[in-house]
Amino acid sequence: MKKRINILVIFVIIFSFSFSSTIIRSMVVPGWGESVEFKMHPKEYIKKRSNTLLLIEGVVLLSYVTTTSLRDSYEEDYKSYGITHADINWSGKDDIYAINVSKFIDMDAYNTFKLATDPTDVYLPNQGYEWNWNGDESKRRKFKDIRDTSAQLDDFTSLMVAGLIINRLVSVFDIINIKKNEGDFFSFEVNSDNSRKLSINFNF
Repeated sequence: MKKRINILVIFVIIFSFSFSSTIIRSMVVPGWGESVEFKMHPKEYIKKRSNTLLLIEGVVLLSYVTTTSLRDSYEEDYKSYGITHADINWSGKDDIYAINVSKFIDMDAYNTFKLATDPTDVYLPNQGYEWNWNGDESKRRKFKDIRDTSAQLDDFTSLMVAGLIINRLVSVFDIINIKKNEGDFFSFEVNSDNSRKLSINFNF
């Protein structure tokens, strides 16, 4: 978790020193570009938009970090529970395996079901895929509840990532709108000398 946060901080610092564009700033931190625009065009609506986008970013980012931490914690919990109560070897196993473990009392029960529905999807013996809840359905159900919670939190982290992306898109389009409103989106330069040069500058 700390590694992810450090990478994000480094990413923000690099972009902040490398680019002065308000659109680039808004891509890095929504609301940052608006705060720069406010310094150039001190109008209340720009300040409100900046504060709103920064607040949304903070809330969504905090939710993402918190949810990711909880998801990882629940994942560790259900794996430890499976090792203790069903003698599971998690090495090389994916989430599909965890789902199967949560649904069937042991590998034999799973294979019996699959032989009747999809014989190509059975687990071979002595390959490290064995598990056995020893007939204790309450333990299997508890494992399932913990794994399901971890999966739900994982889905929620995906929503948080989508929220972070959407917030950046909103901020970028907001910068474009502000520049249009303030007449700062593009400018014309006409040279009066013999070269008769016409320049159109777009400001980002």
